[in-house]
Amino acid sequence: MARWWTKPPIILAVLGVLAVLLPARLPRTPITQRTPDAGSGEQALQEALTTYRQLAQTQPQAYLPQVAMTLHNLGIVRLDQEDLQQAQTLMTEALTIRRVMWKHRIGAEGNDMGQSLAVEIMLSQRQEEAVTLICERLHKMAQGAREEHLKQWARERAVKVCKRGR
Repeated sequence: MARWWTKPPIILAVLGVLAVLLPARLPRTPITQRTPDAGSGEQALQEALTTYRQLAQTQPQAYLPQVAMTLHNLGIVRLDQEDLQQAQTLMTEALTIRRVMWKHRIGAEGNDMGQSLAVEIMLSQRQEEAVTLICERLHKMAQGAREEHLKQWARERAVKVCKRGR
């Protein structure tokens, strides 16, 4: 049985995650500032995802866990980039795969699904924080705008977005 580090697609995914996430976590200095090729780690993850998807078509039990892991890692990258919509799409797909695998006990551990659920929770929290901020701004706009059409616009949006209508 080959070790995980001898499988090229896994190495590609691991290196992609490290290349994307490590520079984002380091303080910005001339050495760690993002460069024009900073997206190469993300590109490596995209390439790994394409490879895993192709391999999973013929050997789903062997490669679906890697598809889910790569989707999860790309979701984290998108979350770090504040691309919440794309992060949500990636995490939803990763969770769908992990739930099926967990249900059928195909190479899925509860921890894998738990990690994706944790990221999905963080996404929900960020989205809720954004809605809260929007609602606060709409409320201020409805009270502080001079022109009536601006006040009305803010009130209408608040009813739709904030659920309470403030």
